[in-house]
Amino acid sequence: MTQVYSSTFFRGGTNASHPTIGNKSYTGDYKESVMPYYSRILSPTYLAVELLVKIAGEVMRFVVGPLRTNTYVVVCIDGSALVIDPGPGAFYRITYLVDRNLVKPKYILLTHAHFDNAADAEDLREALGAKLIMSIHEFPVFKTSRTLARIFNIRWRDPLPDIPLYKDTTLKLCNYTALFLHTPGHTPGSLSIYFPELNLAFTGDLLLSSGVVGTEDRDKALLSINKLVQIIPRSTKILPCRGPPAILSEVLSRLSL
Repeated sequence: MTQVYSSTFFRGGTNASHPTIGNKSYTGDYKESVMPYYSRILSPTYLAVELLVKIAGEVMRFVVGPLRTNTYVVVCIDGSALVIDPGPGAFYRITYLVDRNLVKPKYILLTHAHFDNAADAEDLREALGAKLIMSIHEFPVFKTSRTLARIFNIRWRDPLPDIPLYKDTTLKLCNYTALFLHTPGHTPGSLSIYFPELNLAFTGDLLLSSGVVGTEDRDKALLSINKLVQIIPRSTKILPCRGPPAILSEVLSRLSL
């Protein structure tokens, strides 16, 4: 596995396509790391794409929204792609790449349905015809997400799953095996998504690289982490919903129980 720690910048046009943003074009450098959220949401003309992993395909990360949430794109060899946790602002970045034939998203995966992880999921599903995969146990979370989206002035539409998950499920997505593990604790229907061929696991807000456990129910979260450790190798790279990636064994050594 080769790690690449560089950034690529894409130049775009106007932001008239999104229903919540006015018709205005922008010039000048766009750097997500130094611009305030208000500027980021209004300035999709320069898109920072951090390339985290490059193997058979590649994994790209966008940092989006007021809570600095990670949205991931897993790109396969044939250009088809999986979008994971498209938070507020991900719509611009994904459709920009699609318009230039750089990616062809086939699936949208949600680790959970908090607004900062899923705000753009339904818009992307509708615009791209990609199939949305999420746990049915997340439906009660929609109410909280609607409320918080209003507070942050974020557009929210309840995501409608094409492939609803009821329990642990293994699916073949774009030639990769994806193991969807029911790991509640942060939310009732939180999923951890493990790709054995890539040696990657997307853990949402359940387990961050710092060792912090994101919980609404701590007891369930600890049970979920124990389940995760029993199933995936400790050499697996963890890609959480916020913060940098880390190796599972390193995360566990920092874990405060």
